[in-house]
Amino acid sequence: MNADRWRQIEEIFHRAVEVSPAELDGFLERECGGDAELGREVRSLLAEDRGEAAGIGQAVKQAVVALEQQAPARRVGPYQLLERIGRGGMGTVYRAQRVDQEYQSTVAIKLVQPGMDTDFILSRFRRERQTLARLNHPNIARLLDGGTTAEGTPYIVLEFIDGVWITEYCRQHHLSVRECLRLFVTVCGAVDYAHRLFVIHRDIKPGNILVDGAGRPKLLDFGICKLLYADPLEAESSLTRELGLMTPDYASPEQVQGETIGPVSDIYSLGAVLYEVLTGVRPHRVEKYTPLAVEAAICHRDVPRASAAAKDRVRARELQGDLDNILARALEKSPERRYESAAVLADDLTRYLQHRPVRARADSHWYRAGKFVRRHRSWVAGSVAVTVAAAAGVGTAWTQWNAARDREAEVRGLSEALLSGVYDGPAARAALRYLDGTAARGASTAEAYARVAEALAKAGDRAAAAGAYRKALERVRAAGGNERLEREWLVRLRALEGQ
Repeated sequence: MNADRWRQIEEIFHRAVEVSPAELDGFLERECGGDAELGREVRSLLAEDRGEAAGIGQAVKQAVVALEQQAPARRVGPYQLLERIGRGGMGTVYRAQRVDQEYQSTVAIKLVQPGMDTDFILSRFRRERQTLARLNHPNIARLLDGGTTAEGTPYIVLEFIDGVWITEYCRQHHLSVRECLRLFVTVCGAVDYAHRLFVIHRDIKPGNILVDGAGRPKLLDFGICKLLYADPLEAESSLTRELGLMTPDYASPEQVQGETIGPVSDIYSLGAVLYEVLTGVRPHRVEKYTPLAVEAAICHRDVPRASAAAKDRVRARELQGDLDNILARALEKSPERRYESAAVLADDLTRYLQHRPVRARADSHWYRAGKFVRRHRSWVAGSVAVTVAAAAGVGTAWTQWNAARDREAEVRGLSEALLSGVYDGPAARAALRYLDGTAARGASTAEAYARVAEALAKAGDRAAAAGAYRKALERVRAAGGNERLEREWLVRLRALEGQ
């Protein structure tokens, strides 16, 4: 199944989950346009989503549907339920209005789904409520209230976030790569805050990161979170996996395999979300949502580099290099090879935004020099111009500085060639063109030609390197000669010419 086919199935599925069973046949007939295979794939996903594959009976399913159809008429404590706005593995979330005349407010209320009110689920629900009471961060949805319905079911009252999924927000607002990264750094801050309070989210995905109208991201839904201290519910790890309390497309390999979960599991999920934000596609191709297929896709299949996955060519070029490496490190299959915390991931993204060296790339002198040039482009361009002018003689320095200002673009090209890309052939050839263009004004020096010749030789351009060494020899002899430099450059010239 190709990516376009899967995207079509997924889009129809997400709309179909809102359709009642009585209307489903007509809905699929309209949406699938007579494509029987497409309809079967969507029905299969719906069956798994609604619990049929896990053995939940038809009576429970009907009870869920009946309750959700009646939900807008229900009252929970002092709140009137208005509409369903979300549904997860354990709970359903509604937009609600306070109606007890004390004060008016719009909130989000989360209720346990009918048929899911087992002791295990109720314990997790109450723990989510207690966990949210401990979290106080501007980018985490706030707990406002809580209680128990007349039927004895616990509920949670949260601030209502009038926003959209982070992936949709970035797409709708046509955010640039840098704007997406600034937004995501804030999300990392919220996750790091939870980790420092010993809370692992375990279900980070676009649907649990909403961005409001003011551009503020909010992390939601701690329903399957893990606490990093003694917790009897964590003894049920196998049950957690069996119940499917995860979102496979964003789950870490250790989560899929039912292994011990630590904070770096959330790092993997953050990486998966950021990958989708930047490329427009998910990092994994899950062809069928069965345990074996999910494990194969998440745990054993390599994630394509983001620059290769992005369909937009301009964005693909921007993702090459540091961002490819940052995402690859966040999405490492092995937990110990990922970023050790959300704070470190955020720091690397910030380093990229500031044109500073990132941790996800092997360090080198020239890599760091290149980052320095990007941060201080104007200053370096001026410095190179001054250095070239000074080498030609103090008496002409002021004249050469004014000339360099007239050729700012060429000076900038030389600065980058000499400081950040000295072993790169195109950059060295650009520097050579600059030197040739300024030769008539005396701004070129023998040493500058020799440096460019060395760069060209290392880039494998022997002919151009030999030409640059000849020009270096001409200028050093014209300036009165330097026996040591002439001998050194002549040896290199002969080596290039094969003599």
